[in-house]
Amino acid sequence: MFSFELLMLEQKFIDIQSIFKYYSSYPTKSATRIVYYTTTYNPTPTFYTKSYIMDLIVLLANKYNVDSGLIKAIVKVESDFSPFSVSKKGALGLMQLMPDVCKDWIKGGDYFDPVANLEGGIRYFKYLLNKFHGDIRSALMAYNAGVKVVETKRASIEVSRYADTILRVWKDKYGGKK
Repeated sequence: MFSFELLMLEQKFIDIQSIFKYYSSYPTKSATRIVYYTTTYNPTPTFYTKSYIMDLIVLLANKYNVDSGLIKAIVKVESDFSPFSVSKKGALGLMQLMPDVCKDWIKGGDYFDPVANLEGGIRYFKYLLNKFHGDIRSALMAYNAGVKVVETKRASIEVSRYADTILRVWKDKYGGKK
């Protein structure tokens, strides 16, 4: 018998190689069955729980050495944890990635796959953090408006408010520093 609780328990084990790996003891055999799924095949249902997405964020943020609370704040502001979000400007998925900007950061090109979207978005944000020497506010502004806008100091008030909103959500809900 396969229950929803068992499914949610199994989804929590994701290794850092972006391969779904879960272990289950089924009564059909005494040994533990190991099943591998690549990220191109999605073993999860067509809906994703917030707790599943939060677990993915923690795993992938740790993989790329980025604060998981900051990534949770970005996802909260960008898509409110909805993997199928599409903005008016064409940004896709949990982290609202623009296909023309992030095509090299997404493995497999599936912007609606939570693992691919989060991993691509976190990798891209880590790149921005490195580019701006750890300045989180500048990295957030570049994430929203583009690197050239921040480098030329032409960020609008809206872009500045975007960064401030994420920093506030990070601090208030996810234990952020600033």
